[in-house]
Amino acid sequence: MITVLMIEDEADVIALVREQLQLSIPDIEVHEELNWGNAQAALRRIRPDVVVLDWFDGPGGAGEPTGDQIWSIIWKEWFCPVVVYSAGVVEITDEPPIGHPFIRQVSKGANSEQAVVQHIQEYSPHVQAIRSVQDELSGVTHAVLRDVAKHIFDTEQNDQQRRDMLVRVARRRVAARMDDALLGGGGDLRPWEQYIHPPLISHLVVGDILRVAASDPADPTAYRLVLTPTCDLVLYGQPPKCKVETVLAVKACDPKAFATKGLNLGPTPTEKKLKEKLQSAFNDPHQSGIALLPEYPGVVPLLAIDFRDLEVIPISDIAPNQEAGKRLIRVASIDSPFREFVSWAFLQISCRPGVPPRNMDSVISALIACFNAPAAQEGK
Repeated sequence: MITVLMIEDEADVIALVREQLQLSIPDIEVHEELNWGNAQAALRRIRPDVVVLDWFDGPGGAGEPTGDQIWSIIWKEWFCPVVVYSAGVVEITDEPPIGHPFIRQVSKGANSEQAVVQHIQEYSPHVQAIRSVQDELSGVTHAVLRDVAKHIFDTEQNDQQRRDMLVRVARRRVAARMDDALLGGGGDLRPWEQYIHPPLISHLVVGDILRVAASDPADPTAYRLVLTPTCDLVLYGQPPKCKVETVLAVKACDPKAFATKGLNLGPTPTEKKLKEKLQSAFNDPHQSGIALLPEYPGVVPLLAIDFRDLEVIPISDIAPNQEAGKRLIRVASIDSPFREFVSWAFLQISCRPGVPPRNMDSVISALIACFNAPAAQEGK
């Protein structure tokens, strides 16, 4: 099933598009909203997979939104693929990047409804895939009500506490279910899929990628990777604050250092040597002390991080976005399980306890004696 909402004030246009959609796409449901003032309520009520939007520029009735205002609501509150279907030239000014794959424009005219149908056909497999994820999440929340609610109600008497516990359990189960689905297959991940951009969590977490605000975004040395455990960064109390005032971060460096310094391949390694060494080294930075972070095009360049090059950063110097006056901005988060990989690599490289030099000759001799002992004596 794919659900389409048409926001259009001409009933005959809606009828023509609906007819062509029903002929071309099986199992489609087309809703209409003729009143521009009701468009926002219709979006929230219907929660469409695709919107076909006429671009009304007014002037209309008192308080009636323009097409640009309705577009802003879609973009910020309920984004889904959109076909802007209008008789005039439309300039979308609110935020969408040029060439966004889920925004199309069609000018009204003879047989133009066929172009609308074509775009929705192109959207269909993608929106149905996302719908399957939404159904999966809904199933998790229903399972919380079925499997966990009794225990919550048996152990907690306060209604507000019960509501809070249900929400927390549902969120944890959704997160765990998504992690399980990620690890369970579905094709190899692209390297940049390990990032979350923009970051979703309101506070800093281990694995956050920071950038010096005044720097060139293409400069690898401008980036830092947060290593402080998330449990110390969770906000609590009023006003919200975390347990620490500074974070420990590792500095990024030129990615060539991963090969030259980390793998000791020299300043100008051959392509053959690189291919021989790099594949296994990607997943094992413990010996080299340097890990490679992939590029997220337009967000994070290819980075090498040297786990021995550390920096302590005041949290007050870090902005969640491009905030004036902050030295660093938070640009992305490394997702699980890759953030655990980073934490473990740091522990293996930089946090191993040291011991004084020892003469191990006697221990070596004792171990050799174990191998040389007669079989009968070993059995005693």
